[in-house]
Amino acid sequence: MMQTSSMVSSKARSLQSQLYYALVFQIIIPTVLLNVPLAVFFVLTLLNRGPGEYSAYLSLLISLYPVIDPLPNFFIISPYRKAAFGCFKWNRQLSDVNQVPPNSKNLVAPANISIK
Repeated sequence: MMQTSSMVSSKARSLQSQLYYALVFQIIIPTVLLNVPLAVFFVLTLLNRGPGEYSAYLSLLISLYPVIDPLPNFFIISPYRKAAFGCFKWNRQLSDVNQVPPNSKNLVAPANISIK
């Protein structure tokens, strides 16, 4: 539908494509981290073997899901990526401005200390 419409801007098409890829990754992540471990758990139980030594791995994969699930949005969708990485650039620029070289003979007092 997006390709046939001539009234859609290139920015809207780009965003639609990014949202599509984010959706695909948000389908893959729960499949790998939730459905596959549960399927392994059930198959092992049906085979009368029990999860045994695999239970730690299964628990780890299931517990990683809430942590990893929002990450595709931050890395795939351009406005989110710019906002997320923009925060890091802003903090780095502030820290560079506030640093004084170790060998400098700076005679100016910092702004938050008053000299009496």
